[in-house]
Amino acid sequence: MPLYYYLVARPARYSVDELLDAAAALLAGDGPAAVSMSAVARAVGAPSGSVYHRFPTRAALCGELWMRTEERFQSGFADALASPGDTTERCVAAARFAVQWCREHPVKAQVLLAGADALDRAAWPEPSVPHVPPPGSNLKRVEFCALSGDFPNQFCTQHVEGWFIPGVSPIKTCDVHREVLVDVASGLRVPLDDGTRQLRREVYEFWPGEFLTLFEQAGIPRRVPPPFLPNNGSELASRSGQKPVIVSPSKKEIVLASTKRIPLRAKAEGDVREIFWFAGKQFVGKAAPNQVVEWTATAGDYEITALDDHGRADSHSVTVR
Repeated sequence: MPLYYYLVARPARYSVDELLDAAAALLAGDGPAAVSMSAVARAVGAPSGSVYHRFPTRAALCGELWMRTEERFQSGFADALASPGDTTERCVAAARFAVQWCREHPVKAQVLLAGADALDRAAWPEPSVPHVPPPGSNLKRVEFCALSGDFPNQFCTQHVEGWFIPGVSPIKTCDVHREVLVDVASGLRVPLDDGTRQLRREVYEFWPGEFLTLFEQAGIPRRVPPPFLPNNGSELASRSGQKPVIVSPSKKEIVLASTKRIPLRAKAEGDVREIFWFAGKQFVGKAAPNQVVEWTATAGDYEITALDDHGRADSHSVTVR
C-alpha cells in the first residue's frame, strides 16, 4: 500500500449532516423512540462505529439533531420578524414563513413538533445554560407548554422553559390539551360517564380553527378530538367550551351594500365541525370553521349570529348601507 495512504487522512464516508438527516427521517416516520444509534447506522448503511465516532451517546445525537433543526428554523423566522412593515405585517410574515418552512421541510418540522423533551433533553451533554438577566431585573424563568406557549395544565406532557415578566406577561393556562371520555366500542366522544358504556380517558388537542388550517397547510397532523356520539353530546357541550367568536364582519361595522358579498368568518373550538350563520332569523349558510360564508345582503340593520354544531353561539349587530 502506498506510503501516502498512511500520511493523508481519509475523508469521512458519513458526514454529521447525513447521520442527522437519517435520525430526522426515523423520527418523522415512527416517532422519537425510533431514533437509536443502530437504527441511524442501518439507515445510512454505515457501521455503528461511524455513528459513535461522531456522537458518543444517543443523547448527544438527539441534542445535535434538535439544535441543528431549531437553529435553521429560527434563522429564517428571525429574518421574517425583522422584515419591513409594522408589527402586524411582521407577525404575518413570520407566520407565513413558519407555514412555508414546514411545507418545504416536513421531516424537520416533525422534529420541532416532537419537542426537545421527547428527545431526552435532560440527558444532552453540556446543556445550554440559560441567559442570566442582570441583578434586579423583573424576570422569572418558568415552564410553559411546548405546544401552546401558555402555562402548562395537568395534561401538558411537553414543557419548555422561558422568561416571564411578573405583572406584565399574560397569565394564561393552556386550554389546548384537554382530557375527554371516549366510548371504547365506537371511538366517539361522550360528555359524561353514565355507567352504560365502557369508556377510556384520552387527552386531545383543542386548537382554534385557523390554527388547524395552518397545520393542515403545513402537512402537520394534530390529535384532534373525535366527534360526540350521536344524541349524547350537544346539550352538555353547549354549556362548556368556548363559543364561536365572529371576526368578520366586526361588531357594529357599517358595510356598504355595493360590496355585494360580505364574508362571514368566526373562530371556533377545535371540536367544532360546522358553523351555521344567520342574519336575524334568516339562515345564510353553513361552513367548516376554517371556511368563509359569503352573504349577499341588502341595506338594513342586522343581528349576525354564528352558531356552532354544539349549540354555542356569538352574535353582534351589523349595518349594511
